Amino acid sequence: MHTLLLCPDRIGPLMAGPAIRYHEMARALVAHGSITLASPFPNPLEIPGVERAVLDDLTLPRLLQRADLVVVQGLLFERHPTLAGAKVPVVVDLFDPMILEALHLPDGRSMTGRLYSYERLLALTLLQLHRGDYFLAANSRQRDFYLGMLAAVNRLNPAWAEKGVRPDRLVGLVPHGLPDGPVAEGPPVLKGVHPGVPSDAALIVWPGGLWDWTDPVTLVEAVDLVRREMPRTRLLLWGSRHPNPEVPAMEAPLRARRRAGELGLLDTVVFFEEWVPYEERGRWLKESDVAVSLSLPSLETRFAHRARLLDCLWAGVPVVTSRGDPLAATITRNGMGASVKPGRPDELARILLGLLGRPDALRTMRDRISRFRPRLTWQRCVKPLVRFMATPRVDEAKRSLDFLGPLALLLAVDRPFLRPVVRAGVSLSRHGLWATLKKASRVTAKALTPSNRQREAGPSVPSCPGGDARKDVEIS
Repeated sequence: MHTLLLCPDRIGPLMAGPAIRYHEMARALVAHGSITLASPFPNPLEIPGVERAVLDDLTLPRLLQRADLVVVQGLLFERHPTLAGAKVPVVVDLFDPMILEALHLPDGRSMTGRLYSYERLLALTLLQLHRGDYFLAANSRQRDFYLGMLAAVNRLNPAWAEKGVRPDRLVGLVPHGLPDGPVAEGPPVLKGVHPGVPSDAALIVWPGGLWDWTDPVTLVEAVDLVRREMPRTRLLLWGSRHPNPEVPAMEAPLRARRRAGELGLLDTVVFFEEWVPYEERGRWLKESDVAVSLSLPSLETRFAHRARLLDCLWAGVPVVTSRGDPLAATITRNGMGASVKPGRPDELARILLGLLGRPDALRTMRDRISRFRPRLTWQRCVKPLVRFMATPRVDEAKRSLDFLGPLALLLAVDRPFLRPVVRAGVSLSRHGLWATLKKASRVTAKALTPSNRQREAGPSVPSCPGGDARKDVEIS
């Protein structure tokens, strides 16, 4: 059994969530078969027994030819449309709900631009839902969300139900996991070493990226309250700039930095750091007293799975997080940290003072984390995928031509000059030549009526990037 893992992101010393996920999944899956890990960039990180490859249009056909199973995530269906026609079972990894993140892209762009980006990601998601034979979600809320979408695109149909209506037959829960081993020992890297962090500092860390759906400003304001009672308090925020240059800059780090400057905390109490090297993250976290991750109230928060919070648990660091996402509930329920209402710096400051001022409370939380940690290892998390690898199958409940609909939408949104051709092709495949020609003649006749010609001569309407879809002939 040869499994091909296709990662959409840069794997290397500096990694974000998708790259970490595929690097660690490859490490966990190698005991269960032959593994190739491919990404769009050269991968310098060796994993014993795992073959590495650079993913591009030239290498993909060869990689697919060797594979018995493909696991794919993110934007790769858009970058490599041939994936939609792969002849082997395809596992679509939906751990990152892109369409919900797209609701919170930078506000500085026009609404036309934001709608354009959202429609592209929606089309991409629909294509994945049509094409996949098995799907991965990071938590049960995500699974319910995607089951609803799968029902809407006719994947939960009688042919599927006839084989037994079990959600895990179609969507497996594969959350982000923890390494099996402990954090590597080593000399201090922060306390007494970082120029702004004294050896006796009460150290708070923000352990992940500063995305626009996160809320670092509330943390900065809370630290301003905490340091008045505990002057040795310091805050380090990682991830000011994404290691992948293709990821657009976010406004959240700019807002947080501006607020820290207004409060007189910048580079004295609050420090913004670059992306921490993956192999060093455990040592950075281990020296921290508390980790904090805050999110704005949103649909993204409700369905998210904060991968970097798991790194905190791996390092034994208590976590304070905003309420709303499933992992925050797990942390609070098991006494491994605390939760706070979004946008409440005063409440957050009280919680932080209560933890930083009570070493016994922090020790108790660390003990609970240590007992809970074995339940979250990568070896346990990948079990649903391992079961599918043992008996990979093409889902016969799919309608063979269904994927053409979202593929057409994806092409139409991103490549406007192809819209009429793609729509005509889809219509031919679904309805045949005669019905397509009849539809085209009706649309053309309607477009040539005097009222329509007069409308077209009126004021122009701002177009989406690359053209206005409303001017295309509709054939479906």
